[in-house]
Amino acid sequence: TGIFNLSTEFSYVSSKDLSLVLKANYYGYNLESLPFAPQMPEFDLSASAGFRIIDRLTGFGDMEIIGQRKALVYYSNAIERTVQNQVFLIDPSIRINLGATYDFSSKLKLFGRVDNLLNRQNEQWLGYTSQGLRLMAGATYSF
Repeated sequence: TGIFNLSTEFSYVSSKDLSLVLKANYYGYNLESLPFAPQMPEFDLSASAGFRIIDRLTGFGDMEIIGQRKALVYYSNAIERTVQNQVFLIDPSIRINLGATYDFSSKLKLFGRVDNLLNRQNEQWLGYTSQGLRLMAGATYSF
């Protein structure tokens, strides 16, 4: 097996007011005995941004896209001594998250976030879907 990975990243930070990160990966696979790399994408992309909304309130947003993948499933029949395989396509995975943090003081912070904003049932592996929409809120205290 040979794997070729071309990766690029761009980041920008402007003090505490704005930060941006963009990443992209392209993958190439050279396999000896299989026609494709099962469960592996040809590309993935991600973008994230953090920004100050007002003095004590900061927000963030991020997005991740994983390209279409293929899965290979083997079926074996012990009685007939045969093995068959079947190829399944796994749809691209798209995930968008948003959140915010409010600083009451240097020690106490409140946060809220929404994960998987599109409520997509992305398959990470064939037959295993990710959690749908998730809301989370909480507080952190440092001492």
